[in-house]
Amino acid sequence: MEINMDFTVRKKLRKCRRGVLKLENRQIQTPGCSLYTRGGAVPHLTRDLLHTVADLPAIVHLTLESTVDQPGAETITKCSCNGITEFLGLEEYVSYLSIKDPFQDIREGYNEEKCVSVWTPGGRKKVDVNLFLTFLQTFKPNIAECLCDTIPASKQTDKRIRKSVDRTLKFLDKCIEEMESKSLSSCNLFGVIEGSNSEKERIRSASETSKRSVAGFVLEGFSSSECEWNHLLQRTVEKLPDNKPRLIHGLGSPGELMNQFQKQS
Repeated sequence: MEINMDFTVRKKLRKCRRGVLKLENRQIQTPGCSLYTRGGAVPHLTRDLLHTVADLPAIVHLTLESTVDQPGAETITKCSCNGITEFLGLEEYVSYLSIKDPFQDIREGYNEEKCVSVWTPGGRKKVDVNLFLTFLQTFKPNIAECLCDTIPASKQTDKRIRKSVDRTLKFLDKCIEEMESKSLSSCNLFGVIEGSNSEKERIRSASETSKRSVAGFVLEGFSSSECEWNHLLQRTVEKLPDNKPRLIHGLGSPGELMNQFQKQS
């Protein structure tokens, strides 16, 4: 699968790294953060007010869960917009589309073998690979998280954790296969690392995902309140290549993150 981004590590100190992500004629310094949105809008900020805020992140974070119905693919197609960022007036940002909203709790027991459930104001919506690729074709995000079977960071059986990893790898293989036959060369697909609180399954997920043709990685299912995420995170990233970017959602407060960076450096 074609990858339309380049990531360069500029400096590495122990387990920390600093780099530059080159995408869409932009250079984005890492580590960094993204601009969170809900339904395509930054909470509590109008578009005009947003432009008065200095030093905003270069990446805008959209979620399929909050955009699948509104605006939805049909509305964007009718408006003849070149993707969701043009529809939202956010063309100046690099767009990243995740499956779930990291500010919403994970609902257990609703994902299936061939589809993932997302929750909209109208209720549950099942998204399979074909529907997911339809949204990618219409939304045209620069970066997209692959379909994944994410489960909470604790209170999971070994069998359920293995199933989560297996399903996520199957979704990835199917998406890669289908994307090669569709006009989706502009979208950089990120593989998803699962495994809940199992070190063994985290390592297996990272090792297997690294073998696939992905542009980067999303580390899902971590929670600062439910597991010793620092140790699991260390063991997971050891299996990931240095030359590809990594994303992680809703891990903790800025203070918690800075404390962990200091421990690693």
